[in-house]
Amino acid sequence: MEAGKKRLAGDAARAANSDEVKELRREAKDLKEVVAPFERQPDMANDRAGM
Repeated sequence: MEAGKKRLAGDAARAANSDEVKELRREAKDLKEVVAPFERQPDMANDRAGM
């Protein structure tokens, strides 16, 4: 809880530079594109998960 309060107050140290942030955003976008077809077909995703 205290860590959350510090983060909201802006006391947390930055752990990534702008280049790292750009790369992480690119990776997140790529992952979303891979996952998107499975989100559109929930029955297929459930079948693969054994649900």
